[in-house]
Amino acid sequence: MNRPSEDQTMARAGVSRQNGGQVTWRAHWIWGKHPAGAPNEYLYARRVFTLDGEPVAAALHISADTFYRLTVNGQLVGQGPARSDPAWMSYDTYDVGGLLTTGDNVIAVEVNSFIRSPGGLICQCQIALSNQETSVFTDEAWRVLLSRAWDAQALPNTPWDYSELYDARCEPEGWKDAGFDDSEWQRPLLRDLQDTTKRRGAVAADLAAHTHTEPYLTLEPRDIPQMREETVLPVSIVDQGEAEDVLSADQVHDIALEMAIEPLTPLRVCRIDGSEQLV
Repeated sequence: MNRPSEDQTMARAGVSRQNGGQVTWRAHWIWGKHPAGAPNEYLYARRVFTLDGEPVAAALHISADTFYRLTVNGQLVGQGPARSDPAWMSYDTYDVGGLLTTGDNVIAVEVNSFIRSPGGLICQCQIALSNQETSVFTDEAWRVLLSRAWDAQALPNTPWDYSELYDARCEPEGWKDAGFDDSEWQRPLLRDLQDTTKRRGAVAADLAAHTHTEPYLTLEPRDIPQMREETVLPVSIVDQGEAEDVLSADQVHDIALEMAIEPLTPLRVCRIDGSEQLV
Protein backbone atom coordinates (compact mmCIF):
# COMPACT_ATOMS: atom_id res chain seq x y z
CA MET A 1 0.00 0.00 0.00
CA ASN A 2 1.34 3.44 -0.92
CA ARG A 3 1.69 5.84 2.02
CA PRO A 4 0.27 9.33 1.41
CA SER A 5 2.73 12.17 1.11
CA GLU A 6 3.55 14.39 4.09
CA ASP A 7 1.55 17.26 2.60
CA GLN A 8 -1.46 14.97 2.16
CA THR A 9 -1.34 13.66 5.71
CA MET A 10 -0.82 17.12 7.14
CA ALA A 11 -3.83 18.33 5.17
CA ARG A 12 -5.89 15.39 6.37
CA ALA A 13 -5.12 16.38 9.96
CA GLY A 14 -5.97 20.01 9.30
CA VAL A 15 -2.42 21.40 9.53
CA SER A 16 -1.96 24.46 7.36
CA ARG A 17 1.57 25.38 6.32
CA GLN A 18 0.68 29.03 6.80
CA ASN A 19 -1.30 28.36 10.00
CA GLY A 20 -4.18 30.16 8.33
CA GLY A 21 -6.41 27.39 7.02
CA GLN A 22 -10.09 27.26 7.95
CA VAL A 23 -10.78 25.12 11.00
CA THR A 24 -14.10 23.36 11.33
CA TRP A 25 -14.55 23.87 15.04
CA ARG A 26 -16.28 21.23 17.15
CA ALA A 27 -14.68 22.25 20.42
CA HIS A 28 -16.42 24.10 23.25
CA TRP A 29 -15.10 26.93 25.36
CA ILE A 30 -14.66 25.43 28.84
CA TRP A 31 -13.75 26.51 32.37
CA GLY A 32 -14.15 25.25 35.93
CA LYS A 33 -17.52 25.11 37.67
CA HIS A 34 -16.25 26.87 40.77
CA PRO A 35 -17.79 30.28 41.59
CA ALA A 36 -16.17 33.20 39.80
CA GLY A 37 -13.44 34.54 42.07
CA ALA A 38 -10.33 36.67 41.73
CA PRO A 39 -9.49 37.74 38.16
CA ASN A 40 -6.11 35.99 38.48
CA GLU A 41 -6.99 32.28 38.34
CA TYR A 42 -5.05 29.22 37.20
CA LEU A 43 -6.80 26.11 35.91
CA TYR A 44 -5.47 22.66 35.03
CA ALA A 45 -7.30 20.94 32.17
CA ARG A 46 -6.57 17.49 30.73
CA ARG A 47 -8.00 14.87 28.40
CA VAL A 48 -6.85 11.27 28.07
CA PHE A 49 -7.70 9.50 24.80
CA THR A 50 -6.78 6.23 23.14
CA LEU A 51 -5.62 5.81 19.55
CA ASP A 52 -6.23 2.40 18.01
CA GLY A 53 -3.92 2.94 15.06
CA GLU A 54 -0.63 4.56 14.11
CA PRO A 55 -0.76 8.40 14.21
CA VAL A 56 0.30 9.70 10.80
CA ALA A 57 -0.33 13.43 11.34
CA ALA A 58 -2.07 15.63 13.87
CA ALA A 59 -2.92 19.32 14.12
CA LEU A 60 -3.83 20.86 17.45
CA HIS A 61 -5.67 24.21 17.51
CA ILE A 62 -5.87 26.05 20.82
CA SER A 63 -6.75 29.39 22.40
CA ALA A 64 -7.39 30.62 25.92
CA ASP A 65 -8.55 33.58 27.92
CA THR A 66 -5.98 34.68 28.85
CA PHE A 67 -2.84 32.50 28.64
CA TYR A 68 -2.19 28.80 28.12
CA ARG A 69 0.78 26.45 28.45
CA LEU A 70 0.24 23.26 26.42
CA THR A 71 1.79 19.82 26.86
CA VAL A 72 1.13 16.60 24.94
CA ASN A 73 2.21 13.33 26.55
CA GLY A 74 4.32 15.29 29.01
CA GLN A 75 6.18 17.27 26.34
CA LEU A 76 5.90 21.06 26.33
CA VAL A 77 4.44 22.10 22.97
CA GLY A 78 3.95 25.85 23.27
CA GLN A 79 2.22 28.74 24.95
CA GLY A 80 0.03 31.63 23.90
CA PRO A 81 -2.18 32.91 22.44
CA ALA A 82 -1.21 36.23 20.90
CA ARG A 83 -2.84 39.14 22.72
CA SER A 84 -6.15 39.91 21.05
CA ASP A 85 -9.60 41.36 21.54
CA PRO A 86 -11.92 38.66 22.95
CA ALA A 87 -14.36 39.34 20.13
CA TRP A 88 -11.61 38.36 17.67
CA MET A 89 -9.74 35.76 19.68
CA SER A 90 -6.40 34.57 18.29
CA TYR A 91 -5.70 30.84 18.20
CA ASP A 92 -2.54 28.81 17.60
CA THR A 93 -1.99 25.66 15.54
CA TYR A 94 0.68 23.06 16.32
CA ASP A 95 1.82 19.95 14.47
CA VAL A 96 1.77 17.33 17.25
CA GLY A 97 1.80 14.17 15.16
CA GLY A 98 5.28 13.26 16.35
CA LEU A 99 4.18 13.38 20.00
CA LEU A 100 1.25 10.98 19.72
CA THR A 101 1.44 7.21 19.98
CA THR A 102 -0.73 4.14 19.57
CA GLY A 103 -2.56 3.57 22.85
CA ASP A 104 -3.19 6.12 25.61
CA ASN A 105 -2.32 9.80 25.09
CA VAL A 106 -2.99 12.94 27.08
CA ILE A 107 -3.39 16.63 26.30
CA ALA A 108 -2.71 18.75 29.40
CA VAL A 109 -3.14 22.52 29.52
CA GLU A 110 -2.40 25.01 32.27
CA VAL A 111 -4.49 28.16 31.82
CA ASN A 112 -4.08 31.52 33.54
CA SER A 113 -7.08 33.86 33.36
CA PHE A 114 -6.06 37.35 34.49
CA ILE A 115 -8.36 39.80 32.73
CA ARG A 116 -11.89 38.38 32.95
CA SER A 117 -13.56 35.93 35.27
CA PRO A 118 -14.42 33.25 34.41
CA GLY A 119 -11.68 32.46 31.92
CA GLY A 120 -11.88 30.12 28.96
CA LEU A 121 -10.06 27.37 27.08
CA ILE A 122 -10.78 25.93 23.65
CA CYS A 123 -8.71 23.09 22.17
CA GLN A 124 -9.19 20.79 19.20
CA CYS A 125 -6.80 18.11 17.96
CA GLN A 126 -7.46 16.62 14.52
CA ILE A 127 -5.66 13.32 14.02
CA ALA A 128 -5.03 11.26 10.90
CA LEU A 129 -4.32 7.60 11.63
CA SER A 130 -3.08 5.10 9.08
CA ASN A 131 -6.62 3.77 8.63
CA GLN A 132 -9.02 6.50 9.80
CA GLU A 133 -9.41 10.03 11.10
CA THR A 134 -10.47 11.14 14.56
CA SER A 135 -10.51 14.26 16.73
CA VAL A 136 -10.30 15.25 20.37
CA PHE A 137 -11.78 18.54 21.52
CA THR A 138 -12.77 20.39 24.68
CA ASP A 139 -16.12 19.09 25.88
CA GLU A 140 -17.65 17.48 28.98
CA ALA A 141 -15.19 14.55 28.72
CA TRP A 142 -12.30 16.74 29.86
CA ARG A 143 -11.31 17.10 33.52
CA VAL A 144 -10.39 20.39 35.20
CA LEU A 145 -9.02 21.49 38.56
CA LEU A 146 -8.51 24.95 40.05
CA SER A 147 -4.80 25.29 40.80
CA ARG A 148 -3.67 25.93 44.37
CA ALA A 149 -0.01 26.12 43.37
CA TRP A 150 -0.34 29.63 41.95
CA ASP A 151 -1.26 32.47 44.33
CA ALA A 152 -4.33 34.24 42.94
CA GLN A 153 -3.66 37.17 45.28
CA ALA A 154 -0.24 37.99 43.80
CA LEU A 155 0.47 41.67 43.27
CA PRO A 156 -0.29 43.15 39.85
CA ASN A 157 2.68 43.78 37.56
CA THR A 158 0.69 46.09 35.30
CA PRO A 159 -3.02 46.91 34.96
CA TRP A 160 -3.23 43.81 32.70
CA ASP A 161 -1.26 41.06 34.44
CA TYR A 162 0.08 39.83 37.76
CA SER A 163 3.28 38.73 39.45
CA GLU A 164 3.74 34.97 39.64
CA LEU A 165 3.92 33.30 43.06
CA TYR A 166 4.22 29.55 42.66
CA ASP A 167 4.46 26.76 45.25
CA ALA A 168 5.48 23.52 43.51
CA ARG A 169 4.43 21.48 46.56
CA CYS A 170 0.80 22.24 45.71
CA GLU A 171 0.91 21.07 42.09
CA PRO A 172 -0.58 17.59 41.52
CA GLU A 173 2.39 15.34 40.82
CA GLY A 174 2.27 13.76 37.39
CA TRP A 175 -0.89 15.54 36.22
CA LYS A 176 0.56 15.94 32.71
CA ASP A 177 0.97 12.17 32.30
CA ALA A 178 -1.60 9.85 30.72
CA GLY A 179 -1.59 7.50 33.71
CA PHE A 180 -2.48 10.19 36.26
CA ASP A 181 -5.69 9.55 38.24
CA ASP A 182 -7.99 12.54 37.58
CA SER A 183 -11.17 10.82 38.78
CA GLU A 184 -11.56 13.40 41.56
CA TRP A 185 -11.29 16.34 39.17
CA GLN A 186 -14.39 18.18 37.96
CA ARG A 187 -16.08 17.95 34.63
CA PRO A 188 -15.77 21.37 33.00
CA LEU A 189 -18.31 24.13 32.64
CA LEU A 190 -19.30 24.47 28.97
CA ARG A 191 -19.38 28.22 28.45
CA ASP A 192 -21.84 28.01 25.54
CA LEU A 193 -24.50 26.52 27.86
CA GLN A 194 -24.54 29.81 29.74
CA ASP A 195 -26.49 32.90 28.63
CA THR A 196 -25.34 33.71 25.09
CA THR A 197 -28.13 36.16 24.22
CA LYS A 198 -25.54 38.91 23.72
CA ARG A 199 -24.10 37.30 20.61
CA ARG A 200 -23.72 39.66 17.71
CA GLY A 201 -25.13 37.70 14.79
CA ALA A 202 -23.21 39.66 12.16
CA VAL A 203 -19.90 38.46 13.59
CA ALA A 204 -18.56 35.03 12.64
CA ALA A 205 -21.93 33.70 11.58
CA ASP A 206 -20.16 30.71 10.03
CA LEU A 207 -18.90 29.46 13.39
CA ALA A 208 -20.76 26.73 15.25
CA ALA A 209 -22.98 28.05 18.02
CA HIS A 210 -20.88 26.52 20.78
CA THR A 211 -17.76 28.28 19.47
CA HIS A 212 -19.49 31.59 18.77
CA THR A 213 -20.20 32.41 22.41
CA GLU A 214 -19.98 35.59 24.48
CA PRO A 215 -17.45 37.18 24.70
CA TYR A 216 -15.54 35.06 22.16
CA LEU A 217 -17.39 35.95 19.00
CA THR A 218 -14.90 34.71 16.44
CA LEU A 219 -11.61 32.83 16.20
CA GLU A 220 -8.71 34.06 14.07
CA PRO A 221 -5.41 32.26 13.36
CA ARG A 222 -2.31 33.85 14.90
CA ASP A 223 -1.03 36.62 12.62
CA ILE A 224 2.34 37.26 14.29
CA PRO A 225 5.21 34.81 14.92
CA GLN A 226 5.46 32.87 18.16
CA MET A 227 7.92 34.29 20.66
CA ARG A 228 11.25 32.49 20.45
CA GLU A 229 12.32 30.64 23.58
CA GLU A 230 15.81 29.37 24.30
CA THR A 231 17.71 28.17 27.34
CA VAL A 232 20.40 30.59 28.54
CA LEU A 233 22.81 29.03 31.04
CA PRO A 234 24.90 31.03 33.54
CA VAL A 235 28.57 31.52 32.68
CA SER A 236 29.99 32.11 36.14
CA ILE A 237 29.04 32.77 39.75
CA VAL A 238 30.07 36.30 40.67
CA ASP A 239 28.89 36.44 44.28
CA GLN A 240 27.22 34.49 47.06
CA GLY A 241 25.54 35.92 50.11
CA GLU A 242 22.28 36.51 51.90
CA ALA A 243 19.86 39.41 52.31
CA GLU A 244 18.85 40.00 55.91
CA ASP A 245 16.35 42.83 55.46
CA VAL A 246 13.46 41.46 53.44
CA LEU A 247 10.54 43.75 52.72
CA SER A 248 7.00 42.46 53.12
CA ALA A 249 4.81 41.99 50.06
CA ASP A 250 2.81 45.17 50.70
CA GLN A 251 6.04 47.20 50.78
CA VAL A 252 7.42 45.94 47.47
CA HIS A 253 6.14 47.50 44.27
CA ASP A 254 8.95 46.38 41.96
CA ILE A 255 10.30 42.99 43.00
CA ALA A 256 12.98 42.85 40.28
CA LEU A 257 14.33 46.27 41.31
CA GLU A 258 14.37 45.35 45.00
CA MET A 259 16.30 42.15 44.26
CA ALA A 260 18.81 44.06 42.13
CA ILE A 261 19.62 46.70 44.76
CA GLU A 262 19.32 44.79 48.03
CA PRO A 263 22.75 44.43 49.71
CA LEU A 264 24.25 40.96 50.11
CA THR A 265 26.07 40.08 53.33
CA PRO A 266 28.37 37.09 53.91
CA LEU A 267 26.57 33.81 54.51
CA ARG A 268 25.67 33.53 58.17
CA VAL A 269 22.14 32.11 58.45
CA CYS A 270 21.94 30.39 55.07
CA ARG A 271 24.06 27.74 53.38
CA ILE A 272 24.53 27.18 49.63
CA ASP A 273 25.57 23.70 48.54
CA GLY A 274 26.58 22.73 45.03
CA SER A 275 26.44 26.22 43.55
CA GLU A 276 29.10 25.22 41.01
CA GLN A 277 26.55 22.86 39.43
CA LEU A 278 24.61 25.88 38.19
CA VAL A 279 27.35 26.67 35.69
